Amino acid sequence: MPTLSDTSSSLEEYLAILRQIMLDLSPHNTLHSALNNLLSALAESLHFSRPHILVQDPDSGDLRLSLSYSKADAPQTVYTPGKGITGQVFASANSIIVPRMKDHQDFRNRLFERDAEELAHTAFICVPVYVNNTEGREVVGTLSADTPEASESELKSRCLFLETVACLAGRQVAWLQEEMAAQHFLATSQIDTPDREENSLIVAVSKNMRQVMRQVEQAAPSRATVLLRGESGVGKELLAAALHEASPRRDNTYGKMNGAVIS
Repeated sequence: MPTLSDTSSSLEEYLAILRQIMLDLSPHNTLHSALNNLLSALAESLHFSRPHILVQDPDSGDLRLSLSYSKADAPQTVYTPGKGITGQVFASANSIIVPRMKDHQDFRNRLFERDAEELAHTAFICVPVYVNNTEGREVVGTLSADTPEASESELKSRCLFLETVACLAGRQVAWLQEEMAAQHFLATSQIDTPDREENSLIVAVSKNMRQVMRQVEQAAPSRATVLLRGESGVGKELLAAALHEASPRRDNTYGKMNGAVIS
């Protein structure tokens, strides 16, 4: 594997791969295609083994495998924040380097069935994946990979490279989390408006929309007047219906009036 400290050509190789990853993460590529290309670059160009991305399930709070370059032996494995290497990285938002898998008491070898030889001569690096939003930095998942054992300085260089890649991919991984939330929501429940029309469903998936629905729940029980503002087509009528449905007046008539026709 090329090392950042060997020669300038090795550094150029890393920078070239970073440039390609940035191009792959551009909007013209689909979400899964971009992230799969990212994992392929890590595995095929830099010889990281088993690079994979875990995302926090918004419903349970656990971490689940989302994408992996190599087929996982136990893809349904669930990681609890704070437990094991991956859980600790997620909970602390700090990367962890395991210089040799077999020597680390918190390395559990659950997702992939590594043999004794691999455990004795392979390192493991796990870094947090986060996005910056109005509330600050939010960790949404982890990026991990096996890598041949090496000196402490070299492993730190590889870890820094993975942290840079994770930073570049933060927004895409956050979209993976929202995709996971959407799949869970559609599989378990939907919010009907009073009219029960097929096209009158509010699917609150994104964090901003879930916040809006929490505000609806807070405002609905009161007798306060609520003003909904927004561009045409954003769903003001659906929110108004949801407010009525969640209020003590849900059994009364729900009327609609077009203000534009009133002089």
